Amino acid sequence: MIKNYVSFLFICVLWSCSHKNFSSIFANESNPYPTAELAIRIGEAQVLSIPTNGDVKPQRLICNDVPIMFHEMGTTLKAYVAVPVKTSIKSFICELTYLLDKKEVKAIVAKVKILDKEFQSEVLNVPQTTIDLSKKDLERYLKEKEIIAKAYATPNQAPLFYRPFVAPLNSVLTSTYGRKRIYNNQKENQHGGVDFRAAVDTPVPAANSGKVVLAMDLFFSGKTVLIDHGLGIFTMYAHLNKLKTRVGEYVPQNAIIGLSGMTGRVSGPHLHWGVRVNSINVDGMEFIKIK
Repeated sequence: MIKNYVSFLFICVLWSCSHKNFSSIFANESNPYPTAELAIRIGEAQVLSIPTNGDVKPQRLICNDVPIMFHEMGTTLKAYVAVPVKTSIKSFICELTYLLDKKEVKAIVAKVKILDKEFQSEVLNVPQTTIDLSKKDLERYLKEKEIIAKAYATPNQAPLFYRPFVAPLNSVLTSTYGRKRIYNNQKENQHGGVDFRAAVDTPVPAANSGKVVLAMDLFFSGKTVLIDHGLGIFTMYAHLNKLKTRVGEYVPQNAIIGLSGMTGRVSGPHLHWGVRVNSINVDGMEFIKIK
């Protein structure tokens, strides 16, 4: 009787170990990282904080099939997760690959729910020559596009900032992020940054510390400064009248990097400020709320 009972228990254990639900529970228990639940609106970003485990070594973080930069700060692994303004999906996961006993193991560290958001529209009148480009202007634009891509291509892995980001100016917003723009009742696009009201030659400070990776006059955005802040975060300052920095310079937060103006394709003087997180343009006014 006892022998039959032991055999029965052994068979039950074998069945349980192969059962899908049991395997899932076992995997969760063996996962050294908890799974965070995030809800992010389109065109915005959030910080993903993951408690570290001394027994394992994190290798790669993939969110929505895209590599995401991360950095270990004390007992926490931190990364910024962004959602593009245009997306057809409603959710995605973040998966961390780590080394355990010299073997690569994957763990789901975040489940991200995407929330919708409404955007306004606006009509802008600009010189027609910035809509119908001449052969010369088109060649210039394509060349500059490659230069900008190169500036974005090698972001600093570690953070170059130690404080929360701040808005570069404390003035009225003349155009918000995500607005659907119609130029001369012809060309449409969606605004990838925010515009601050600024008289010509208003000093423009850096939103945070970082390394200047671009400082030049561009066809569409005029005199432009691009700062790499590390962790895949960049800020852009466009339509400047004067540049006050150079490529390769490390600038502290609030350092004056230029004077505002109305260079490039504009309808009046202002500062265009853009924030880019892991190759996604996000709303800077929401980004500065992250502490």
